[in-house]
Amino acid sequence: MKMNRRISLVTLMLAALCMTPRSGNLTRAQGPPPKDQASNELTASNRGYQLTPGDVLQVRFFYNPELNEKVQIRPDGHITLFLVGDVELRSKTTAQATTYLEAAYKKVLKTPAITLQVEECGSQKFFVGGEIMRPGMQPLVGRVSVLDAVITAGR
Repeated sequence: MKMNRRISLVTLMLAALCMTPRSGNLTRAQGPPPKDQASNELTASNRGYQLTPGDVLQVRFFYNPELNEKVQIRPDGHITLFLVGDVELRSKTTAQATTYLEAAYKKVLKTPAITLQVEECGSQKFFVGGEIMRPGMQPLVGRVSVLDAVITAGR
């Protein structure tokens, strides 16, 4: 039984290593990526975090603090706010969502200066299974290695 567990753990770690991007001389020897690929990677890295259902947001108004509220993005990608009602934020970055909300509030407020802060990331999870104490879903906070996942779930 212990031998099967060791083999499973070694297989899991090897699979993770195979999926991890490598750096070093091998990558440098390949040369720079084609211009199209480089520009796509640059725009993707500048996009930032995209909001997803389950995220908890703090919406703050500089000039109208009575409208401040904490909301969670529903499974349909919408939130409901005072004065403007339902607003879809799924797949928007925080900067895009802030601009979108300011435009929506521009219809009812003179100067809608809004700050949007992500308090909890609802979609960041991973699953651990096998011969461990606590199989199932675990929250993904920061970078988690395979070994971290196994230790978190218990041996």
